[in-house]
Amino acid sequence: MNRKVTMEDEDSLETSLEHLDELDNYEQLLVLNQEIALISYHNYDPPDDWYQHRIQKIQTYFELDWDGMIQRFQNKNPMIVEGSTHIQQMLYELLEEWSTSPAFNLTVYHRVLKLILELWQFYQSNYIGGEKDEDMIDLIEQMTHMSS
Repeated sequence: MNRKVTMEDEDSLETSLEHLDELDNYEQLLVLNQEIALISYHNYDPPDDWYQHRIQKIQTYFELDWDGMIQRFQNKNPMIVEGSTHIQQMLYELLEEWSTSPAFNLTVYHRVLKLILELWQFYQSNYIGGEKDEDMIDLIEQMTHMSS
């Protein structure tokens, strides 16, 4: 369901972005997804310092143990394996692009944030609270304790 973005949405997002480092990592991921959706909606070209701040998030997500997650779920859940593999590829693509340019592809950035959020939500709805928690506990723990 797509709805029109209002000024109140933008004001709320701006407030959240001002306090991004104070939010837990799941909330940060939600806010970053909202931010890039709004940037895409308005076809806005962010300034250089925005890219510098966001590449730090990309680097942090890249450093998570996606390989460990892929190994743990190799014969258990193909959605998690494929999602984790795709996330790794997109993060690598963004970092490679950043190494040669003062910007990176906003469409790829948008897709990777959305996929990380979807994977996190999928995991939470299917595995949290059960005996399977240890399968992804390392990655979730890394995401929970990420530095901003």
